[in-house]
Amino acid sequence: MRFGRPLPQALNAMKFLRRHRLSKALDNFVMKLGPALTRRYGTREQYTVLQVSKTIQALKLSERHTAYAIAIFRHEESKNTISLFDMDQPFLNLLRKEIGDRYFDGNPHYSVSDVLRLSKSRGWQGGAAPNWQANRYGRTSL
Repeated sequence: MRFGRPLPQALNAMKFLRRHRLSKALDNFVMKLGPALTRRYGTREQYTVLQVSKTIQALKLSERHTAYAIAIFRHEESKNTISLFDMDQPFLNLLRKEIGDRYFDGNPHYSVSDVLRLSKSRGWQGGAAPNWQANRYGRTSL
């Protein structure tokens, strides 16, 4: 590494790590935070900023990307999005577009129920039958 300027390889590695951390955080927000919000506060059209941030702290998820979590579970700015996280509606829309590109085929107008649908278990996806002997004697639908 030369003094003063990082090498291009180092910049690419830093970009990769940043994208990887963001990707892991988004996956955790969808798979863990959504169901936890539903358990704690019930099903809502959108959750408050304080509900999202308190649940992130309770689950010990990464607080570095809390703005993305708010964008996942809110579609309108509020007094708290502006005062606590400095997120106005254009910034919220920008984050929702990025999330929509990743999870919803480019649709930034997804709802909380769409996010919760992603976190549901999909059941059996192939592989060995749960009970091969019952399957052999025709006692299952496999």
